[in-house]
Amino acid sequence: MKKPSPETFPAILARLRTAAGLSVPDLARLSKISDDTLRRWEAGDPKRLPSWESIQKLATALGCPTDAFRST
Repeated sequence: MKKPSPETFPAILARLRTAAGLSVPDLARLSKISDDTLRRWEAGDPKRLPSWESIQKLATALGCPTDAFRST
């Protein structure tokens, strides 16, 4: 049986955001990260990777631990 591929950061971010019932602008407001940046992260822009500080802001805004952003 083939092991499933690890979930990517863009997929994790989108899943956590939608599970929290938030739109991109909602998450931008709560995290103080621009909605343009959030959209690029969710689109998987390889030139845009979040810093640890940004991961912490996202986790706080989403009410989840930073470990939630680790791929499985």
